[in-house]
Order: sequence, then C-alpha cells, then structure tokens
Amino acid sequence: MDLFKLLFEHDMLLDEGGASPSGRPATLEDFLKPQSTFSRFYFSGTVLGERLFGLDQLQHFNEIIQGIDNALGKPMYSLKGGRQMQGLHRVLETSSVFDAFVVANGDRVPPVDDLQLGLQTGVRQKLPLLRSLLGEGHIIIFIEKTDNGNDLHLFSRENIYPAFFRELKPLVGPGFRFFSINGKRAKSDRLFFFETWTLDRPPHGFEEVFPETVL
Repeated sequence: MDLFKLLFEHDMLLDEGGASPSGRPATLEDFLKPQSTFSRFYFSGTVLGERLFGLDQLQHFNEIIQGIDNALGKPMYSLKGGRQMQGLHRVLETSSVFDAFVVANGDRVPPVDDLQLGLQTGVRQKLPLLRSLLGEGHIIIFIEKTDNGNDLHLFSRENIYPAFFRELKPLVGPGFRFFSINGKRAKSDRLFFFETWTLDRPPHGFEEVFPETVL
C-alpha cells in the first residue's frame, strides 16, 4: 500500500529572523514594508507494511511524477552544468540526491549550480539565493535524501497547490492513499511520520484525500 504525502505551506517569508535585508537589526520601518511571500511543497511517501520511506519507493512513483510534471505545465527544466531538459522523469533519471533544478521564469536561466545541496549543506543554507530567485518568479526543486530513497522539495512564488491537487487526486484508490498536510502542523519528524504510530487518527491538519474530496 502506497501512502503519499503532499505537505504544503503558504505565505512563507523565508526570513532568517530578526534582521533587515542589509543585515542590520530590523526597525519599525522594516516591519511596515510589504514583504514577498512564497509557497513550498514537499512530496514524500511510505510503503505501508514494508516501512520503506521515500517518494521514489512508491509503486505509483511514475504516476506521481507525471502528475507533478503536468501540474507545472510540462516545462523545460534547467539543471546543473547548464543542461536543459523536458520531462520530469528524464530529469530525475539524470539527477541524484542533493541535486537542485529550476523551472525558469522567462529566458534568463538562474545560477542552478549555486543551488546544489550536499551532506553538510541543506536548504536553509541556500535561503538568500532562494529568496532572490523566487522573487524573480523561478520555481526551485530540490532532491532530498530519505531513509530509503529520495523526496522532492519544491518552492514557488505562487500558490500552485490547486494544480497539484487536480493532477494527483485521481491516483486515489486501492493501493494508494493521499494525505494533504498543512506544513504549519508538521513541525517534528514524529508528526510528519504519523503513519508509524497513528495512521487511523491522523494529527490535526493532516487531511486524507478521497475521490469525492474537493478544494
């Protein structure tokens, strides 16, 4: 049985806390300035019964990836090394854990190589660049390491949750359960991996999607 999780969080400031963009302590004027907000989406999954953790471990992995690609409009992806490629399946086949890639907004290709993660470098270390690129309208996707495979972590300026919901809900059925998770409610590993201890009574903010579910 595949358990697919789509974690979402909207209206994020991607702030590192307490400082203005210049690095000096924040002032009242800084707080009164309008600030850009962003959305993030984390795609993960568990093979129930086998305790395999990772999006790429799911039997429905190919269908999920196709749904994500469709939701993004089957774009051209910009990869490290200056490569460009269509088809999210192909992108993942030629990428590895910690890689980052981009759906560029317009003709300008952002510095994809500077976004790459590593064993000692996570998304938090990329926040200044991430904030700048999201402000330009680019969509950033990271391949994150899990216990048994990989997950996908996506950041965008716009809230594109409805497109993901539309493309992925049809997968619900025998062998596939879909949980939509409010990221503000999943602030610990124990909560995120709720299926290991409270599958029948998920935490508040963890909503199972059924064929009849609507936004």
